[in-house]
Amino acid sequence: MNYASPRNAGTADGGAATVASAGGIATASRPGKRRSNVYPGQLVTLQMRPRRFALSILLLGMLFASAGISRIAFAQDGPVGSWTGAVNEGQRNIAVTLDVTALRLGAPSGQMRWGAPRTCSLQTEYAGQREGGYALNISRTNGGWCDLYRDGQLLLQAFSDPAPTLKFTLSDKQGGRLVNGTLAPKPLHSGRDSSGRP
Repeated sequence: MNYASPRNAGTADGGAATVASAGGIATASRPGKRRSNVYPGQLVTLQMRPRRFALSILLLGMLFASAGISRIAFAQDGPVGSWTGAVNEGQRNIAVTLDVTALRLGAPSGQMRWGAPRTCSLQTEYAGQREGGYALNISRTNGGWCDLYRDGQLLLQAFSDPAPTLKFTLSDKQGGRLVNGTLAPKPLHSGRDSSGRP
């Protein structure tokens, strides 16, 4: 709050407001604001929209936009990396490790290894994007349970919120025998694969 003088008055946000005397009555004005009468000795409250408030809103908007860009960047990187988890089968959990080395169309993209009692692996080739995820064709298997999925497909969907996760759906050549699971980034200190071998 400021008492108006016949000459000029300052605003709370640093802007200048002029006060001119007209027949004993002062009038306060500012570009973009309506004229208001100010009587000598009267307590005057100038209500202006603070510049700092507008700046704070701008900074908050930039912060949220930056967070959104970070999530998008993770999605663009896709599932490249090492992932680990387990699939529940009856009363037991079967360890799963997935290594995605590259996403070049038609080129080898990595392998999925299954722990005991399956103890086998699947080699994959990148087949492009599908259903909001990444499709990997099963190019080779090394026998046992994994042979059921030879020439099948592995669909991957990467998520970053609230934590990095990779959801997968494994299907056979006919699109059946579905196996679903969720993997997390493999700890850097881990030196063993899903079968327990170093």
